[in-house]
Amino acid sequence: MLNLDQVRLLENKVERAVQMIKSLHTEKDALKKEIEARDRRISELEKLIIVFKDDQSKIEEGIINALNQLSAFEDASYTKKHETRPSASEFETAAPVSAGSKPESFSTPFPKTSSQQAPAADPVSEEPVSSNLQKDLDDVLGQSSDASKQMDIF
Repeated sequence: MLNLDQVRLLENKVERAVQMIKSLHTEKDALKKEIEARDRRISELEKLIIVFKDDQSKIEEGIINALNQLSAFEDASYTKKHETRPSASEFETAAPVSAGSKPESFSTPFPKTSSQQAPAADPVSEEPVSSNLQKDLDDVLGQSSDASKQMDIF
């Protein structure tokens, strides 16, 4: 038969078990809330990843476009440089004049006789390279960049 001490001992064990079950339920609810919060954060981060990937692809497209434009410019410059010999009017460009200095000018080539003419396969330019590049820039951009002395790359 059961005595009174055994019943009290059993009652204490049941009370501790019930308290432990309640604390475990509370902990379970807290963990569920934490999981939900982390799932929301994961969703936010996944959205950010998608946005960054889209931005990265747009950046890559922009860089590729800029490189293609640069390549086309270089091709045009190379083709133009090797295609024709500069005309006499291109030789008459003046260099920038600093204050108090004598302006520098380029002489116009005199027409040569047939015995003095250089071979046609050897195009020689008496014009500075920077001037050639400036003209190529003006051709590509469709405007004179002398006005602002800056090139807008965007």
